[in-house]
Amino acid sequence: MEQFYIDNKKFNFRIKRSKNFEKIIKINSSPRNYELEIIHKSIPASINKAIKTTEKPVLLIDSNIYKIYGSKILKRNVLIYKFNAKESNKNLIECIKFTNFLEKNNINKSSTVIVIGGGIVQDVGAFSCSIYKRGIKWIYFPTTLLSMTDSCIGGKTALNYRNIKNLYALFSSPHHVILNTQFLSTLSKKDILSGLGESLKLSIIGGDRSLKTFSSNIDKAIALDRESISKIIFNSILIKKSVIEKDEFEINERKSLNYGHSLGNAIEPMSKFYIPHGTAITLGLLVENKIAVTSFGLSKGSDRLILDLAKKLILPRFIKKMSELNFSSINKYLINDKKTKGKILKISVPTKIGRISFCKLTLDNTSIKTIKNSVKLLINEL
Repeated sequence: MEQFYIDNKKFNFRIKRSKNFEKIIKINSSPRNYELEIIHKSIPASINKAIKTTEKPVLLIDSNIYKIYGSKILKRNVLIYKFNAKESNKNLIECIKFTNFLEKNNINKSSTVIVIGGGIVQDVGAFSCSIYKRGIKWIYFPTTLLSMTDSCIGGKTALNYRNIKNLYALFSSPHHVILNTQFLSTLSKKDILSGLGESLKLSIIGGDRSLKTFSSNIDKAIALDRESISKIIFNSILIKKSVIEKDEFEINERKSLNYGHSLGNAIEPMSKFYIPHGTAITLGLLVENKIAVTSFGLSKGSDRLILDLAKKLILPRFIKKMSELNFSSINKYLINDKKTKGKILKISVPTKIGRISFCKLTLDNTSIKTIKNSVKLLINEL
């Protein structure tokens, strides 16, 4: 039994050792429980099976995924909506376009939307399905490592507004998740490294053995070794599952999963989304670690251990971009963080591996100086 601590509350999870990585994980959720199915099978066959077994299916699919697999997807008795999955399209306007499509095709509450794509497509699909006729069913095929290791469970969905990341947000859990690791074969190295950033975060939260699982599999996972990457995905899901089942709606302990996101969700728009989300989270947690070393008791040894792993996940061009950002303006992003009340930002930081604490950061000139110094120190070490 593995265990870790969030604000001194103990969490447990069990990893069943097996060479067979095709399995079903049950997620306890409100208003309904659902299953996450991990498979490694033909992508067209798995999508077509979902179409055949779903009542009145509608496909919301990443246009790039459709270009690769569209010719082999069933076209009869299914509506298909292709979506250009870029960060600038993660907004209310695109949701309105999709719900208009549903309305024009007389889609009702007996229909199910099959969402196929990464986190951006998931956000637009989940948000749209939750507001259309007070909610219609949706199932999800995550197609990126980032969505497989993190966003596919937990029900969080959010849209951007202007240059504010995830300003409009709600909870909308899927009815089923089909995680087909075959999708990873077409991802770029940038996207693989980005996805592993969220896994690093969860492994730090999960404790020493979880971080060891990550570190012992990371090199082969980057090379897309199926066994290694499956271990990291499975480990990440179990850690997140143990948290969200106790605090699904982020009243308290789930806020720990925002580790790296307070700074990361500022770095991402500050770079005009040049730095991908998972990489921004990796950079964010490294900056937050520097703050934790100076102010909240994280040891320099733990900081160094995490930094050495994170270096494998950050491409040089993103380090260069990070060094060019003007962190004097970061407070305008942090003040809009959902964890900010007044001028107090509640950040989640590790005080040791496997122990996350909630700490307060006052958003004033002193905090800006602290962040800038932490960034400068980090850039010198990367």
